[in-house]
Amino acid sequence: METGVQEVFLLKADLLLFALELKLKDPSIGLDKYGLQQIFHYSGVISKEDIQEYLAGR
Repeated sequence: METGVQEVFLLKADLLLFALELKLKDPSIGLDKYGLQQIFHYSGVISKEDIQEYLAGR
């Protein structure tokens, strides 16, 4: 609360592992705004389809 962050995302552990699996399979996926940061940019519940769209379909 003290940081001023107003957005929260929910990510199940198996989906985090899925995102890491995609990253390990494709080293070109970075940690920048074009890679893993895209997943954490939006508020709400993140689905497997979201991860595939952000990482695999980039």
